[in-house]
Amino acid sequence: MKMLVGGLAAIFMATAALAQTAPPPTTDPMNSPSALPPAEATTPPASGAEAPTGPQLTQKDGKWWNGDRKATRTEIAQYKAANPKTPG
Repeated sequence: MKMLVGGLAAIFMATAALAQTAPPPTTDPMNSPSALPPAEATTPPASGAEAPTGPQLTQKDGKWWNGDRKATRTEIAQYKAANPKTPG
């Protein structure tokens, strides 16, 4: 009987302690400024050039790639329009 009463008392005390803790934040942590590394959040690129905004295409073995996937025709056309000296 003493074990039952002691167990119930422990459960009630633990429940009361958990009820007093703060709830988790309601905002999305990935959208907060603290989610970014400090260097990227506050400093511009070191070279002084602006960060590229268009597709980053490369041509390998006669095929166009955008990172690790094949580039679409639209991406290739946009890249060629922005970089007229590009061969191919």
